[in-house]
Amino acid sequence: MKLIKFLSFLLVFIFILFLISINGFSTSSLNTTVKGKIEERLAGSVINFSDIKISLDPSTFAINAKLNDPEFSFKNKKIEVKNVSTQLDLVSIFQDEKRFKSSFLELGKTDILTLLPLLRDFNPNVYQTLSERILSGTLEGSASIDFETKSNNLFQGIITDLTVQVYENVPYATNINAEFEYSNSDLNIKVEKGKLSDLNIVKSKISLNHKDLNNILINTNISITGNVDYLANLKEFKKISSEVFPAGIEKLKGDLDISLSIDLKTDSSFAIRDIKSQSTIKVSDAGFDFYVKKKNDANRIIVSQINFITELKNKNLNTKGKFLANNK
Repeated sequence: MKLIKFLSFLLVFIFILFLISINGFSTSSLNTTVKGKIEERLAGSVINFSDIKISLDPSTFAINAKLNDPEFSFKNKKIEVKNVSTQLDLVSIFQDEKRFKSSFLELGKTDILTLLPLLRDFNPNVYQTLSERILSGTLEGSASIDFETKSNNLFQGIITDLTVQVYENVPYATNINAEFEYSNSDLNIKVEKGKLSDLNIVKSKISLNHKDLNNILINTNISITGNVDYLANLKEFKKISSEVFPAGIEKLKGDLDISLSIDLKTDSSFAIRDIKSQSTIKVSDAGFDFYVKKKNDANRIIVSQINFITELKNKNLNTKGKFLANNK
């Protein structure tokens, strides 16, 4: 008889769990607990919502708690959120101490400067210096926050119209559209397009690993196209251009294709400890006028059909190519 009652209870319990897993139900009984846990995990955040829809995840037998009508702010700056949910251990839902497993935030299109303080909060030592170079842009995506292992977080999304100060004396990189993913200690960025003044940034990849803060690994595979006359006038490229082109040239023109494949090792302040390069600068269909002495037709040499490749392998610079020169 007891066995029959137990089996009946078990069947009813399973049936209730099945209904919860399919339909779920809304409650406000967990509002204070969920609000407090999220704000504790994200110090400086404030989250408000009307109630919570509870459902069962049949794959993990954990409780999914979706917040209805969420409003989220971080350090007094409102951040648009499309969806906020958290996951709790099934057994703990019946206990006084609720055990939270993770939270998920789906972010709407937001000014990236508003989100930077939140990103710095997770890894202040690593991203403080980098974030200071970000000047403007928008970001939308999602964040998965692990309550059990604080370093096990996932951020991913899309960045649009980003402006970044790449390096001193180099023009800002602007109009950058990119996808990004941050997991544990790895940041991966896929650049769709962008501008470096008159140069075009096309299909590029940048990755950063900071598992060891004293040995941060940075890898770049950046492609840049444009006109050679702009590159030759950049201060940072004067050394390269002076070895390729003589002084006093005029009417410089030509197509440019740059591939920056660089591996860097830095410390936590991003001071470079080691650098390896397999980069190339390709110039095609270029030409210029060069005056031997006085600036007149008798002293003019027309250099055309310039095609060359400059390779920068580690600290070695090698240039090879061909051109045509005449004085007519």
